[in-house]
Amino acid sequence: MRRLFLSHRLDILRGHLVEVLGEEQVDLLTPRYILVPNSYLKQWLSIELAKNSSSGGIANYKMMTLQEGLKIFFPHSGFIEVFCALYQELKTFDGLEVSEYVKDSPAKLVELSNELTSLFIRYGLDDPSLFQEKGRLNWQQKLIQNLFVEGPLRSPFQTPSKSLPPIHCFGFDFLPESVWKAMQFQSVYLFSPCRFFWEDLCSDRDRKRLLHFFEKKGATFNQREELDSYLRETGKKNA
Repeated sequence: MRRLFLSHRLDILRGHLVEVLGEEQVDLLTPRYILVPNSYLKQWLSIELAKNSSSGGIANYKMMTLQEGLKIFFPHSGFIEVFCALYQELKTFDGLEVSEYVKDSPAKLVELSNELTSLFIRYGLDDPSLFQEKGRLNWQQKLIQNLFVEGPLRSPFQTPSKSLPPIHCFGFDFLPESVWKAMQFQSVYLFSPCRFFWEDLCSDRDRKRLLHFFEKKGATFNQREELDSYLRETGKKNA
């Protein structure tokens, strides 16, 4: 991670993104990847960037959600690939729990494959240690071993680190640790809705209240002056 921006206002995060994109020295044929939390923010940010010529236009942008990004950069871990491999594995799987549940029912086999696909993708995000070589503890662990350790599938976070293109991470309030390590973000614009994060939202009334609070706590005159100067300067930058 090279640069980090924090705010609970998306318009301010967008401004930082526009500034960083404007500083990049890339040609129009080089794609620029921006990861966003959902399709709604993807649409909003696309429109906002299109309005601002300083970001270099949007022709070479590839805006993507997390699942879309995983599919682009880790093609062997997508939903369809995992689902198809699971479906084939479950057809001949010797686990008693699975055979009892399926009982030659194609509908139940599809249903179970679909459910396990979502679970295994989530496991890969939240606990990559499940995809390491280890003793087979239960039928789910046995499936993971068969498909992701001994078989052809790979969770994105089993894949050895490779050189990824610069990726800008925009508007998330949370991502699993494994995603931070795998994506190697160029810059991060972190949405912080916490009410105690007042760096870019401090009115004159808020500023006076804060100064009065710290005066009651015993802050010296010089300390209060320094805080007041900081709050005023921050307000100017974000005006």
